[in-house]
Amino acid sequence: MITPVDPETIARAVAGTLEPGGLYFRTAPIFETGDERYAWLNTTVAVGVGSLGAAGVSYDVFAVR
Repeated sequence: MITPVDPETIARAVAGTLEPGGLYFRTAPIFETGDERYAWLNTTVAVGVGSLGAAGVSYDVFAVR
């Protein structure tokens, strides 16, 4: 489910005045590689949590085991 972000939150994010944790993201990245050294990534299920901070967007990505 996608929850829309209200215009006030977007304006604070653009202005750089959004409090930490005021905007967050979820992701399920898919990896694909032909390099044998990283072949294990082809079968890895991952989830990620992102946030918007002073330096921009950052993600913490975790392998599901």
